[in-house]
Amino acid sequence: MNSTVLKKALPHVIAILVFLIVAVIYCRPALEGKVVFQQDMLQYKGMAQQSFEYKDKHGHYPLWSESSFSGMPAYTIAMDHSAIYLGPIVNILSLGLPQPINFFFLACLAMYFLLQVLGVNYSIASSDVPVIDVGFTGIAVALLGRNTAVGVVLAAFLFAALQSGGRQLSGSFSPELAGGVSGIIQGTIILLVGGELIVRWLVARAKRERALASDISATAPPPQLPPPPGALTPL
Repeated sequence: MNSTVLKKALPHVIAILVFLIVAVIYCRPALEGKVVFQQDMLQYKGMAQQSFEYKDKHGHYPLWSESSFSGMPAYTIAMDHSAIYLGPIVNILSLGLPQPINFFFLACLAMYFLLQVLGVNYSIASSDVPVIDVGFTGIAVALLGRNTAVGVVLAAFLFAALQSGGRQLSGSFSPELAGGVSGIIQGTIILLVGGELIVRWLVARAKRERALASDISATAPPPQLPPPPGALTPL
C-alpha cells in the first residue's frame, strides 16, 4: 500500500521540485541584489500617488482617481480592504522563500493544483482550459468579492456556475449563443458592482459641493437693494 501511495505521489513531488528549481534559477538575479527596471511599476507609483496623498490627508483612500488615464475608479490602483491576513499560510505554501521567488513558485503551484482539480492531463498539450479566460475571470472574481477571502470564494463559485452553465447550454443551443449569454450575465454583474462604487463617489461629491455652496452663501455679504425711484443718492 505504501508503495502505491508513493508511486501516485511521485509525479506531484517531481513537479513541485521542478517548480522550485525553475523559480530559483529564474529569480537568481534578485538574490544578488539586482533590481529589474519595471516601467509598469513606475507608472503604478505615479498613478497611485494622488490616492496616497488623499489618504494621508483624509485617512482613507478615494473612490476615484484622476491620475489614471482620464480618470478611473481608485480600487484598480489603491484601496483599503478588510481581507483576512494570510501571511503565515502563504509562507508555508511558498516554503519560506524570499521575494520574488516565493511568488513565482506559488503561482506555479497554484496553477498546477488548479489543473489537477480540473482533471487536465499534464502529460499532453490541451486546449480544454482557457488559461487567458481563467486569468481575466480572476480579476472579476476579486472585484466582485471586494478583495475579501470569503467574498472571493463565493464569487468564484458564482462565476464557475455561470461558465459551467454556459457549457451545458451549448448542447441545446449553439456554443456561440451559450457563451454569449454567460458573458452578458458576467459583464452585467461586473458593471453593477463597479457602478455602485461610482455612484457612491458621485453622491459623496454632490454632498461636498452642497456643503461648500452652503458655506459660501453663509459667509457672503447680503445683497445691496437698488434705491427706490426718486430717492437721492449720496455723492
